[in-house]
Amino acid sequence: MKKYTDEQLKSLLADLLSYQGELPWLEMKHGNDNPDEIGKYISALANSACTENREYGYMIWGVEDETRIIKGTFFNPDHKKKDQQPLRIYLSRNLKPEISFEFYPFEVKKKKVVILEVEAAYR
Repeated sequence: MKKYTDEQLKSLLADLLSYQGELPWLEMKHGNDNPDEIGKYISALANSACTENREYGYMIWGVEDETRIIKGTFFNPDHKKKDQQPLRIYLSRNLKPEISFEFYPFEVKKKKVVILEVEAAYR
């Protein structure tokens, strides 16, 4: 997966927020931190990115879906656990087939945002 600087993440966020309406490869959530639901979203985003000929699918925490206004989030993928496992490990072990993904937490105007980047399915 790519590695981004904070400025690159802000630019990516601005680009993603420029899309209007609902898109199968782009989801926005305010605070959903349920590991099993996140796993389902990762799978769906990987498949949608593939069918839409996108390299990646994205989920963004901290942005209101309808307005695209940055509200901030309390979701922290680095502190979330499921079955005594860190979220990333839990998801990696339970997603079959294997799906590449990465969480990118950062701040925009003192509001926390998390972008989940999911590689498009290829099988």
